[in-house]
Amino acid sequence: MSIEDRFAGAWRLVAFHSRQRQGRPPLPDGYRNSALWEEVASAFHSYIAYCGRYRVDQERSEVIHEVESSLYPNWTGTEQRRSFEFSGNRLTLTARLKGGTVVNRLVWERVA
Repeated sequence: MSIEDRFAGAWRLVAFHSRQRQGRPPLPDGYRNSALWEEVASAFHSYIAYCGRYRVDQERSEVIHEVESSLYPNWTGTEQRRSFEFSGNRLTLTARLKGGTVVNRLVWERVA
């Protein structure tokens, strides 16, 4: 099975960790104006969506997402690089965002 084939299939997110370089959470803590605002802000800061083709750079252990459409308009037409590691039926993707100051780690489990 090729490395590209290992990415194919259905995956379920089982863990998500996000940290600034200094180890602090990347989103500021503070007060909100209302319960509705909390829900909207929480949804906005905890949801991301993009789609497009991908390719694998085995030498760098990276998967490159060629973003065709994104919830973040400035990502459309860009390449998003993620370090990857397979372990059993799990796939861990690590993204360094905002010039490397934010590190996101997503652990996916194969479901099909």
